Amino acid sequence: MWRAGANVLTRLRTEIALVFGGKTVPPGEYCLFVDLKDSQTWTLIVSSMTTPAPVEVAERAALWNAFVYQPEKDVVR
Repeated sequence: MWRAGANVLTRLRTEIALVFGGKTVPPGEYCLFVDLKDSQTWTLIVSSMTTPAPVEVAERAALWNAFVYQPEKDVVR
């Protein structure tokens, strides 16, 4: 599992509904992750998890990786 971003989680904020693979993502704020099964199979994940502000994270390194990923918050894959 990778976070989609350079040294921080990537945040997606939309004011309109988006459609990915026939599934609708309602307006709101989300984080993006990428599940890399192998070099040929990548899955984009839109998660309802929000990005914490750096001051809310005890260790800044927690913002830099996907170990904070929570599969139960997947909106679409």
